[in-house]
Amino acid sequence: MMNLLAPITVGGQEFDWDTTTAVFWLLIIQAVLIVIEIAVFAVLIARTRKKETRTVLGLSLDAKNAKKEFVAGEQFVCEGLSITVKYNTDPERETVGAYSVVTEEDYGRIAARGDVTGCYVIMPDLSVAGTKTVVVRYDHTSAFYPVTVTEAEPVAEEPAAEPLPAEPVREAPAAAPTVIEEESVRAGSVRYDKSFTARFIQSEDEVKVWYTKIKNELLSYSKVRERVSWKYENYRFGKEPVAKLSFRGKTLCLLLPLDPKELSETKYKVEDISDMASAEDLPCMYRIKNDRRAQYACELIARVMERYDSVKTEREMVDYFVPYEGVVELIEKGLIKRKVSTYEADEFLRSRQSEAAAAKADEDGEDGE
Repeated sequence: MMNLLAPITVGGQEFDWDTTTAVFWLLIIQAVLIVIEIAVFAVLIARTRKKETRTVLGLSLDAKNAKKEFVAGEQFVCEGLSITVKYNTDPERETVGAYSVVTEEDYGRIAARGDVTGCYVIMPDLSVAGTKTVVVRYDHTSAFYPVTVTEAEPVAEEPAAEPLPAEPVREAPAAAPTVIEEESVRAGSVRYDKSFTARFIQSEDEVKVWYTKIKNELLSYSKVRERVSWKYENYRFGKEPVAKLSFRGKTLCLLLPLDPKELSETKYKVEDISDMASAEDLPCMYRIKNDRRAQYACELIARVMERYDSVKTEREMVDYFVPYEGVVELIEKGLIKRKVSTYEADEFLRSRQSEAAAAKADEDGEDGE
């Protein structure tokens, strides 16, 4: 076995090792090795942090060569549509070479599974005429373009041969009983009380994109929590109300605790609703009608949160898009209440009875003549 403490010769001169000197140099060598290991580990960590996750920053559509006019019942096609995407790791935009064309229901099932990677073109309902919206979604980013659906022209049919006139048969008119169908009474007096969630589900796709942007902005601030009621979606910073989302008709509205008078001469076209009892704490209402207003809404939210010194966190973007559902499905889920007004039903019933009595009187008059 090699003796580490044996004398060594340097330049023809012998040197003896003592135990203390050997231990000292062994500790020095061990310390150098530890420093080298720490340096290598630090380099690996720096390289790992420098490597960014590839995420989508922007999505652009060029639909000038895509088909934008359809006939009701026609199959949807999107040949000629050009989709480009911008990533955080590359300043240049890339063209999307492959995408999937799906319905709203199919995309809803895909989103429920959490498997929304890649590009999806969500086709509109072409069964009914009107202006529709084609939605393109890539990860958590959306873009859209409009298409027009027109009614199909009726097929001309050859006129049927007219039958020979038959001899008129004169019959005594039978007295028709006065019958009021129950369904007709309901039709004249039913109304639907829609919850905030139901109005959101039945809103246009553009509204869902604006809603997603505003909700992510609100929840990006620390200590902000949400609570959904029947008519509103409420946001609080601790116990203080900082925002409320609601629908006025089909328009998404943002209510804030700002003074509308201070914003009257600004680019923010807000409305003063302080005379409403439900808006005592949030007297400023802003209607979200386009992309620019959605961005302005985020700026107004930032003004509010400055008052509370709330810190904006790096929160991952959440996609709140949900597919459209009909009234029947939402009633079954308890999101729409079907209400019948007794007063309206009684009025409708009396009017129908009056019409039936008048018709019978006319018939009796004709018989007397």
